[in-house]
Amino acid sequence: MKAEKNWKEAQDIRTYPALISKEDNAYCVLFPDLPGCLTQADTLEGALVQAKDALAGWLFYSERDGDTIPAPTDIRELKMQSGQISALISVRMDALRKEETARGTHIAEPAVLRTAQPSECNYTLQ
Repeated sequence: MKAEKNWKEAQDIRTYPALISKEDNAYCVLFPDLPGCLTQADTLEGALVQAKDALAGWLFYSERDGDTIPAPTDIRELKMQSGQISALISVRMDALRKEETARGTHIAEPAVLRTAQPSECNYTLQ
């Protein structure tokens, strides 16, 4: 039982509410608590995957740079516009830190490479 308790305590799960809207041919995702944290995809499922990547990147780099990370708003207190839906998006920061340390790469680069066509993006891998 003690090993299970230690495992749970070692997890650092962050959960933030996201607002999702359909605009033209894309699903747009915005994290109202995190300035500049937004993404989009062609499908709702893709938007949810991208949202997790966007949240992970925003939190990882803010933490690394020593920036203040706002507390998440209770999802019941979100002010939604007509046509928007809300979702809770979670990331495990402990696993992300370990993965990024082992890889030694940046989160945003793999996300761009997985989703964009080479002609649609301009990126530099270091």
